[in-house]
Amino acid sequence: MNILIAGAGNVGRYLAGILVEADHTVTLIERDPAQVERARQESGARVVGGDASEPSALEKAGIRGVDVVVAVTGDDEDNIVVCNLSKFEFEVPHVVGRVKNALNTWLYEPDIGIDFAVSVPGTIARLIEEEVGITEPLEPPPGG
Repeated sequence: MNILIAGAGNVGRYLAGILVEADHTVTLIERDPAQVERARQESGARVVGGDASEPSALEKAGIRGVDVVVAVTGDDEDNIVVCNLSKFEFEVPHVVGRVKNALNTWLYEPDIGIDFAVSVPGTIARLIEEEVGITEPLEPPPGG
């Protein structure tokens, strides 16, 4: 699978490494030059410098023809913009957005281009439900 990851911080680099190890074609895009260099050394992925919330940078990273875009920057607003551009401007089939602040989960909806939102609290809750055998879904607290 051809995967583009926006954000080469800890999450992006680690995710890229896992996906490269699983024989996927992975490109990371990152605007911070220090993170670009670190990602080149650590991830095993192709790394492109640029702001993923800019269409021209996404083009430079090769967004046309990717199967999946994963936005894992440290900023919810940037992740939402990347997802929206990926889905509606570039027609990427599968778009995943990382929810940085759980209070913003409600923003990550399919109608703005996000097929699947990932949040740490939500993921942990689902794992608990599966592992412990809880039959009723755990309710998130208001706003999260």
